[in-house]
Amino acid sequence: MTSGDPLTPHRFVPYALNSLTLATIAAAIATGLAALIAWGLRLYPSKPAAVAGRAAALGYAVPGSVIAVGTLVPFGLLDNALDSWLRARFGVSSGLLLSGTMVALLFAYVVRFLAVGMASVESGLSRIRPSLAGAARTLGASSAESVRRVELPLARGRC
Repeated sequence: MTSGDPLTPHRFVPYALNSLTLATIAAAIATGLAALIAWGLRLYPSKPAAVAGRAAALGYAVPGSVIAVGTLVPFGLLDNALDSWLRARFGVSSGLLLSGTMVALLFAYVVRFLAVGMASVESGLSRIRPSLAGAARTLGASSAESVRRVELPLARGRC
């Protein structure tokens, strides 16, 4: 029988490291996705793209419990459909492949914090005049090359 605090440091440290790893992965995905969305809106501006960009940034305004339910229900339905298909085809049960793993948690984190990434990326992009990318394209660079060689270094700014 054990006594004392169940979250003593030797038990707590692995949990903290798992949380830190998951948060780091979610932050990298959210930032990368925010950069793709923001540069997509900048390179190909249109009304539907602007609406989609604003919808992607709504996660911060939605309560976390709503995001949790909104994540678990579709992931649970997909898990059940996949399990039914695998039972019918191969006679095996898949269990909870998505909603019982960190995939669903990462998805919920990204939905929740994509707005923060969008705000920081848009802030960096607002410092760059569109004429700089236009000049790069006039000199023969493709849109992707203009982003890579001109806009990305300028958006990083000084550390």
